[in-house]
Amino acid sequence: FSPARLPFSPQEPNLFRTMQPSRKLTFSTRLVITLGSVGLLPLLIMAGFSLRSVVNIEEAVRVSLAKSSTTVLELIDRNLFERYGDVQAFASNPDVQDKSQWYVPGSDKSRIVQAMNRYVQLYGIYPLMMAVDVEGRVIATNDRTAQGKGVDTAWLYGKNFKDAPWFRETLARKFLKSDLLDGTYVEEARFDPDMAKVTASDGLSVGFAAPIFDATGAVIGVWCNRAAFELVEEIVRPEYLSLAAAGHDSAQMTLLDRAGR
Repeated sequence: FSPARLPFSPQEPNLFRTMQPSRKLTFSTRLVITLGSVGLLPLLIMAGFSLRSVVNIEEAVRVSLAKSSTTVLELIDRNLFERYGDVQAFASNPDVQDKSQWYVPGSDKSRIVQAMNRYVQLYGIYPLMMAVDVEGRVIATNDRTAQGKGVDTAWLYGKNFKDAPWFRETLARKFLKSDLLDGTYVEEARFDPDMAKVTASDGLSVGFAAPIFDATGAVIGVWCNRAAFELVEEIVRPEYLSLAAAGHDSAQMTLLDRAGR
């Protein structure tokens, strides 16, 4: 090209040339990129290890919480297993077979009530227990608390429990059964109005009922124990302390019935 055909004179700055990026990196730039690349690799490796550690910690926590849940369920199951047999043992008390003692309120007059008060005091988890005949009428009920204080239960003698599920299911022999257990109807936890009135609480309890047999083996009534739900809460409470000691002080445990409530 001749100078006459250029869009600028040889003496003018070559604007086109000054606008082109340099194709060569300076030594300092190359040094920064090299050092950055070398430093980035350990960071990536450390990030990978950290991520793996987080996953391992999460898995360890999950296993720990699952173990806590299983432990609590086993303790509850073991405790209720013992309650399953209590009601059958109480129902076999010979005093309850003496019909001359039936429908007589007050431990000063009824040996059945005396026996019930002893059971209430010895076990400490049954604020209310009743014996009813095959028509649903109350034969006897405790009139003392576990602490030996008097409690008003005389009004229960005016009630009839023939329509109560625990009464009907027990007479129908619809027991909660397993390979080892038979003979007791177990009610799910519920708010029982009779329990609430006797204990001046919300009445949350678990019911256990078993048939009362006479000397010939005939069913003459039903014995019902109402266990305060505190027996379950007392099992869960220590596990909260264990979780807090392990650093899970914000953990919560939720116990559900078979309907998901």
